[in-house]
Amino acid sequence: MNYTVGTLPNSLISADFNNDTKLDLVVSNFFDNTISVLLGNEYGIFDTPVTYAAGDNPTSVISADFNNDNKLDLAVPNYNNNTVSVLFGNGNGSFQSPMSYTVGKIPYSLVSSDFNNDNISDLAVANSGEGTISVLIGNVNGSFQSSIYYPVEYFPFSVIAADFNNDNNPDLVVANRESNSVSVLLGNRNGTFQTAIRYMVGALPSSVTSGNFDNDTNLDLAVTNYDSNTVSVLLGMGNGSFQSPINYGVGTNPFSIISTDFNYDKILDIAVTNYGQSTVRVLLGDGQGAFIAQGIYTVGNSPSFALAADFNNDNKSDVAVTNSGESTVSVLLSNGNGTFQVPIICEAGQNPSSLISFDFNNDTKLDLAVTNSGDNTVSVLLANGNGSFRVAFTIGVGFTPSSIISSDFNNDKILDLIVTNEGQASISVLLGIGNGNFETLTTYIVGIYPKSLISVDFNYDKILDLAVANRGDHTVSVLLGIGNGYFHTPIRYRVGNLPFSVISSDFNNDTKLDLAVANSGDNTVSVLLGNGNGTFLTRMDYAVGTTPLSVIFGDVDNDKKPDLIVTNSGSGDVSVLRNRCK
Repeated sequence: MNYTVGTLPNSLISADFNNDTKLDLVVSNFFDNTISVLLGNEYGIFDTPVTYAAGDNPTSVISADFNNDNKLDLAVPNYNNNTVSVLFGNGNGSFQSPMSYTVGKIPYSLVSSDFNNDNISDLAVANSGEGTISVLIGNVNGSFQSSIYYPVEYFPFSVIAADFNNDNNPDLVVANRESNSVSVLLGNRNGTFQTAIRYMVGALPSSVTSGNFDNDTNLDLAVTNYDSNTVSVLLGMGNGSFQSPINYGVGTNPFSIISTDFNYDKILDIAVTNYGQSTVRVLLGDGQGAFIAQGIYTVGNSPSFALAADFNNDNKSDVAVTNSGESTVSVLLSNGNGTFQVPIICEAGQNPSSLISFDFNNDTKLDLAVTNSGDNTVSVLLANGNGSFRVAFTIGVGFTPSSIISSDFNNDKILDLIVTNEGQASISVLLGIGNGNFETLTTYIVGIYPKSLISVDFNYDKILDLAVANRGDHTVSVLLGIGNGYFHTPIRYRVGNLPFSVISSDFNNDTKLDLAVANSGDNTVSVLLGNGNGTFLTRMDYAVGTTPLSVIFGDVDNDKKPDLIVTNSGSGDVSVLRNRCK
């Protein structure tokens, strides 16, 4: 369903502005100097937009309670008249006339937090035209004091607030778009900030992996930077902090990254898919945290997802890649010394989007299952034993399948498949027959645009359950398994806006599995603590960078607790959330 708003809408937020427990929308409209408010009804339908004047060319919008009346207000940076507009909410979905505050040149992004510990929301604004950050301290009545300016780098594009040095005070991190850097400003607890520290990073990180690249027992990070055509390696210090990134050129638009030991020297190596160049780049590790470019291999058009496994049973790690631009999968067989043979091209369906590797026909050879978003199918490619594959089975699922997992969901010791159907708000359960073929068991409606899927036993009944991140309605659906391949009715839990990735671990050391969700729409990670019976507590949100797309867990500081590592696509950085649970 389409809704007409203003000209060149460029930013969108979601919250409950009229206190009816339904999510509403606010859109900033760049060319007609307005914001549009769309109040939500049932089933994701919205009322006709109501328009409010902002300043000249609004670029983004945030919401917070600035005047402490328990009603959400709005703040908007105005690109062309160097101001921020603040609109007080009336609590019924309407807003008062804007009040304007002068900031720096060409403000582009803003964030709200309590910088001086007075329980009043303050503002920080990235001024892209002059390389500064404006900090506006809030007053109890919702007004703001004059801007205090802090220099950063050229073209600050995005700003976030979080506690990066563990002093219980919010700091600032700014992504500087035209200088390929991040500026860190540590807060002094009184609303002022220390001089910015610059870290060079890449642009638009798209994928992250962790491993011990320098053999010092500390986890390190490797990140693909889509726009800067590099991989950044950040060596861990063991206390949750990282050294400055080391960047390696890989190819055009690197997208996916995997890490394993390709040349069997007991040192981790890296392989990267280059979406814009249709290649895979391999970098061999030296054991001290540095990497050497080994080779580049041409695969199919627009390679997206990659995985490593032994496809020809020679005890060497091979690589398989989905080529989203030509409906194929490329398999690169390893020579065991870090080099690979000429890729084998295997036909799949239209626009393959993800793949997994298991032995689906019980012949001890690893096979492939591929979701094809272009023709709404799943293809099963059985291994021939020499590293090549044949399409043995294709089955229709729902619209736009995007994610796939495999396990034994009906306890018959045969692998089954479950697929998220992003265009149909559902998941499809496919039961394995044991010969590489599958049959459709059932479909479950979960939430709007299900994006990510995991399977674990949340209620400890020795039956696998499911958790699905639903990007379109800001929820996670939990489906408890019955044991015969069927699941109980999904229970939905509210998380942050536009959840993109979900993982599970025991984050609070109570022997019960919890959930963590990366929310790409409001720059947070939601943590839902498990009760041990398949239900979860209300989420706790933690601020990260802009547009987080992926979250993984690992022990980065060697305290035997799972920490969270998040890639932030919009701000060009990685966030590390250290586990503080006892």
